[in-house]
Amino acid sequence: MLRLATWLLRESGSGTRETIDQLLTPHLHQLRAGIEFGNSEAIKRAAASGLGISCLSRYVVEDFLASGLLVAPRSELPRLTRRFHLVTHGLKWRTRGLDLLIGHLNRMAATAGAIGGPQARN
Repeated sequence: MLRLATWLLRESGSGTRETIDQLLTPHLHQLRAGIEFGNSEAIKRAAASGLGISCLSRYVVEDFLASGLLVAPRSELPRLTRRFHLVTHGLKWRTRGLDLLIGHLNRMAATAGAIGGPQARN
């Protein structure tokens, strides 16, 4: 059924699209591409409007899943994960705002790691 569905995808070259191309497409052999979008929020809204299906981060769609606007179908496909890296300039002054952001990202990564998601490294 997933092979026959109309897929809503990120544009070529995006990290999300590369992950789908590398990790999902080999299991489905091909995706019937519908519309390409420049951001995940647009894909989420298009899927909720019934224009097709997609593969997005749970962080992106958790609000629509909770409200019932979207559903995550059961599948035997492997769980897709991505590793993110935070890169900062070594000689730039770290502001309080940047330190707060880094702390927040580390807490999110630690929480995701506790439930089997990706983990961050400093």
